[in-house]
Amino acid sequence: MEGKEARVVILTVNEKAGQCYREDLQQVIPEERIEILTYTPATFQGGKNLKMVNAYLVSKNAISYYDEEKLADLPLGVQIVDTQVAFQNRELNRVRQIKKGTECLLVNGTEPLAMECIAEFHSHSIFNVHFTPYWSGAPLPQGIDTAVSSGEEESVPPQIKTAYHLGNRHLTPDTVMSVLLATGMDDLVESVGFRRYADRFPKRGQSSDKLLKKTMQSQYVSEYLMEASESGIVGINEEGRIFCNNKKALELLGCQDKKLNGIQYEEILPFLRLEKIAEGNEADVNQYVFRQGGTSMNATVRTIFDEGTFKGGFVWLQRVSDEEDRVQNMRLKMYKKDYIAKYTFDDIIGRSASITELCKIAKKMAATDSTILISGESGTGKELLASAIHNASRRENYPYIAINCAAIPENLLESELFGYEEGAFTGSKKHGKVGLFEVAHRGTLFLDEVENMSPALQIRLLRVLQEKEIMRVGGSKIIPVDVRIIAATNENLEKMVREGLIRKDLYYRLNALQLELTPLRKRKEDIPLFIEEFQKQMGVCYRISDEVSRCFMEHEWDGNIRELRNYIEYFACLEKDVIQPDDIPVHFYSQDALEALNAKRNDAAEDRDETRGLSEEERFALQALYHAFSLRRPMGRRTLCEAAAANHMLLTEKEARNLLKQLEENGLVKIGSGRAGSRLTQKGVELAGQMQKQGGK
Repeated sequence: MEGKEARVVILTVNEKAGQCYREDLQQVIPEERIEILTYTPATFQGGKNLKMVNAYLVSKNAISYYDEEKLADLPLGVQIVDTQVAFQNRELNRVRQIKKGTECLLVNGTEPLAMECIAEFHSHSIFNVHFTPYWSGAPLPQGIDTAVSSGEEESVPPQIKTAYHLGNRHLTPDTVMSVLLATGMDDLVESVGFRRYADRFPKRGQSSDKLLKKTMQSQYVSEYLMEASESGIVGINEEGRIFCNNKKALELLGCQDKKLNGIQYEEILPFLRLEKIAEGNEADVNQYVFRQGGTSMNATVRTIFDEGTFKGGFVWLQRVSDEEDRVQNMRLKMYKKDYIAKYTFDDIIGRSASITELCKIAKKMAATDSTILISGESGTGKELLASAIHNASRRENYPYIAINCAAIPENLLESELFGYEEGAFTGSKKHGKVGLFEVAHRGTLFLDEVENMSPALQIRLLRVLQEKEIMRVGGSKIIPVDVRIIAATNENLEKMVREGLIRKDLYYRLNALQLELTPLRKRKEDIPLFIEEFQKQMGVCYRISDEVSRCFMEHEWDGNIRELRNYIEYFACLEKDVIQPDDIPVHFYSQDALEALNAKRNDAAEDRDETRGLSEEERFALQALYHAFSLRRPMGRRTLCEAAAANHMLLTEKEARNLLKQLEENGLVKIGSGRAGSRLTQKGVELAGQMQKQGGK
């Protein structure tokens, strides 16, 4: 360890996992600063043989494989970090690309680990594949020829034809951050390396309701997730009977010696009123506070409805003190980690003259410490621009905090921004609270919708801008702060100044440097770039037809970039190869445009039928090629003749050659060279699709 700042020991079940976790840490921590030792149950000789260890990295799963006496030797005072692992975006995207409806084995070392991987896929809304857990020694289900493995390539059965090897799951950003804090390397939490590592994982909080719904379909997964929860969980069916619970719930309710399954919920949760909740017709969340054994408890009830019918619900139980500790710990972590600007100028999309010039000016402004006012309509990307300015400034390694002034009530906004002293008001926390101006010291504070600040708050903000100092609510101490303010508005502040809604002196302080984001309707040449980027982010690939592109270019885009993204996400749900005008939601069009579109469609249906004049053989050939197109396969002359014979039609290879050649001359078919076969052109696909709608007549 000579010359190193810290030593970390990783305990895993196998060497491959240990090497993976070592590489994860080395992506964030320079090699010259840390010594990383990895052990398996076969090589670990006990903690007393290891000196000067700052942290042990070990998972709950790995502990069961190690000698208890050797683990008992771990010295007191050395932090033990629970290894949490997850798939990165690239592995999740590989699974998303598997054909929908595929029956697939999920191969891992043990059944619980395999079920954990399946639950993780479900938590990210990956339901295109039906997974069956498989581990070494498990019976092999019949009829499955596809497998996904996580670090267990050698356990994939030889009968499997198609295998997706994802490798070991990686340390979560929270786990890496815990290692950094345990080793005293918290300076790296704000580093570019850590941000890049964290960006490889999906964002938090995605589709938790879908996860709950899916895991209910599997009793094993449900039980596994409940036991892993830090909260007590009780499941109640539509009859008011308890059908599941975890050990934590028994502990919190003082029912360790009592079996809950099958009893009425009123026996242990008399304060709940599910019969009242059941009178509704949609899922809801209800909060209760009660006392159990002299301890204040929180109960959160999430109800489940199926097409308006009450199906029961789940109750999450937690001590109030535990919840307060969790929130406080989260706040402390946020100070170090979550107050990070996520975007740079590379993330700003567009080649139009307006956005190019804007970025050029904004980069110059970033080099200063002056206050910036960003104006622009809702959905134009004001927060993204503010984030990019911070990351291009000398403050990039310090906190970036974004707050929406319209989303927080006035009294709370003041205490959030300036903090408060103990006893400042009823309900204030003991020891007070640090405000965001203090947290953002040496960094950037982004105030979105700043026009919603009350007159009293405007005066306090003006003092910060002028004097670079604050005073907490209820306090008397002057606290100097070095914070760069970036404000944003979607209103006309000059008009608000004239109307007396915004202080004139504050307006001119905020307006030291001004940037105005152009609405999407004035930079429509950037629309194709946005479509391409959004499709890449969503992991989808479909073509926008020329007619839809024209509609997009003619649209006013009142919702700007946010509105465009919504339509791209909507099209992704249609699962079509080509997006046509009929696929655009009706609310996209104005009333006049909708009437014109309907008239155009009616005229087209009456006046033009491109299938007229086709011979019976040409119609058959187009239908056969369209079927091959739906299977993403070409079709050769011999295959076409065989299809004709199966439909009681005589067609020689020479006739098939001439028929395909005629269709190619009409621009409907592309004939491949050699044995490549023939495919429909886009015109052919549209014509064959029209024939399908007509019933092949």
